[in-house]
Amino acid sequence: MSVNLHVANLALEAEDEQLHAVLAPYGHVLSAARLYNKLNGQAKKVALVVVEDDASAESVMVHGNGQLLLEQPLFICPETPPRPYPVTPEQKVVIDEIIAAFQETDKEPLTQIREIVQYGGIPFTRAVFQEALRLEAAGGVLTHDGTRRRTPGGVFFFLARMFLSRPAQRIIFFSRQYGKKTDEEGQEGQAKPAKKAAKPAKQQGKAPQAGTSPVPQKAPKAKKPAPAGAAGGAPSGGKGVSKGKARPSASALPARPVRPAPSPEPAIMEPLTDEIRAEYLELKATLQDAQKRLKAIQKQPASKQTGLFSLTKEIWKLESEVRALQKRYPELD
Repeated sequence: MSVNLHVANLALEAEDEQLHAVLAPYGHVLSAARLYNKLNGQAKKVALVVVEDDASAESVMVHGNGQLLLEQPLFICPETPPRPYPVTPEQKVVIDEIIAAFQETDKEPLTQIREIVQYGGIPFTRAVFQEALRLEAAGGVLTHDGTRRRTPGGVFFFLARMFLSRPAQRIIFFSRQYGKKTDEEGQEGQAKPAKKAAKPAKQQGKAPQAGTSPVPQKAPKAKKPAPAGAAGGAPSGGKGVSKGKARPSASALPARPVRPAPSPEPAIMEPLTDEIRAEYLELKATLQDAQKRLKAIQKQPASKQTGLFSLTKEIWKLESEVRALQKRYPELD
């Protein structure tokens, strides 16, 4: 069964035959073709390589990662990320090596390093790691706004995100943002009913408790004069008695502590490359095409509306990815 491989960092001057010739000695390569932007036809710096089987794919990734084509190293990983099986001993060695080199301690970077090894593969991760060290030794990489130099770990994540296949990018760098947002919304949605449920308890607390001394009450205002022949005053325990305890004055209430507003964290600008802009435009075009197909299906009779659920799910995923890019790169719009 053939396997698709994602090849990144391909020079714009490189031909498909040249790429095929570089990778053919390491496995049975069926085809090698550069990818182009669907909107403007512009060549991308990535290619799709199809090999005969899993053994050829493993050999091409082991020997092809880091190979130079027109003086640019190639980065090869699976086009479709494999299932995240438990970390193997070989993967753990690479993960521990990268963590020790970059001294990462936060939970999210540690998770991303593990997922890069699992979804990109050990040869791909080692090639990206070596390229990050080379760039750091050559003077480092600046941020998108040019105000500061990236950390060595930041260079590694920047390269990994740029060279991974798009499905792997979505899993590692985009899906987690919307998972957090969904969790926060869920917590807020659970907190609101709790506040409403607390109101009846507060109102019930106004009633005097049994065995306590009565609190002095204000005399009720007479609404109507008592009828002739009736006894003066309202009977004890009737509705004319005050409804509850007297409220303390505002000066007697303890002052609430004023919490200082949390200082906003400084925003870290990510570089907006031509590949990301092209990916954004391609996502929007794919989303518009899916929305047109959905409208066409909805116009058909109910008995012929096949694929409606799967297409709706696809549109939701595309909208999430478009929003993720817009949030990370406000200058896209």
